[in-house]
Amino acid sequence: MAKQDHPDLFAKAIDEAQAELDRLSKAQAEARARLSALRRGLPDYDSRGAAGVVDVPSPVPETAAEKVRLFRERFRGRVDVFPRRWESAKSGKSGYSPACANEWIPGVCGKPKTRCSECTNKAFLRIDDRVILAHLNGEHTIGVYPLLQDDTVRLDTPKEMPRSGIRRGRR
Repeated sequence: MAKQDHPDLFAKAIDEAQAELDRLSKAQAEARARLSALRRGLPDYDSRGAAGVVDVPSPVPETAAEKVRLFRERFRGRVDVFPRRWESAKSGKSGYSPACANEWIPGVCGKPKTRCSECTNKAFLRIDDRVILAHLNGEHTIGVYPLLQDDTVRLDTPKEMPRSGIRRGRR
């Protein structure tokens, strides 16, 4: 059956499909509203039924400053040095090393013979907003050194941070 042979049948089928889509969209919106209300009423119950897990949506940062602020809240560690990811084109190996102002400068940096920890010319870079923003923009990958200079570690997370994905590795 060709469309041009039976335009009324096709128009009716299109109208029915659109009506079904509209009905499903409305039902989905209602279900989302019910689910949201239930979650507000049961803050210690996530969508998979695991008690003790808080799954609260947090606002999405829009500006660069908000993104940097959120990154700093979520990933706390040493501020006097940060690790930067590297990858060897020859061997394919990858890892993290402290970011250094003198890295690969001839006559100053002893790489690859001298390890960063043994280098007498090391000038580790402090983490700042520019470094974080470059990481968020995909210009490089950084890490966090969680062991602070006073030999403590901050592992607390803000209450509004969705814990279910972190604990189970789902996000």
